[in-house]
Amino acid sequence: DGEFFGLLGPNGAGKTTFIEILVGLTRKTSGRAEVFGHDVVDDYQAARDAIGLAPQEFNVDRFFPIREVLEHKAGYHGIPPEEAGARADEAL
Repeated sequence: DGEFFGLLGPNGAGKTTFIEILVGLTRKTSGRAEVFGHDVVDDYQAARDAIGLAPQEFNVDRFFPIREVLEHKAGYHGIPPEEAGARADEAL
């Protein structure tokens, strides 16, 4: 608790690829990756639930209503569509 890490390295060192593997945007080709003890492949749901990602660029269509964005992102965390709308309303 209370710690954070920064990745430093030259262009092409693999910083972005490493993060993308941890958050499930890229599949690893070898080795092992865990987030707080959860394997990013075998226990991907728990791994994704345990990590947050604040992208540098917008990663959603800025013209979508925020409610639709929340409903869409809920799917990444296993929230079924019929529940996502109610949870989005609660968050808003």
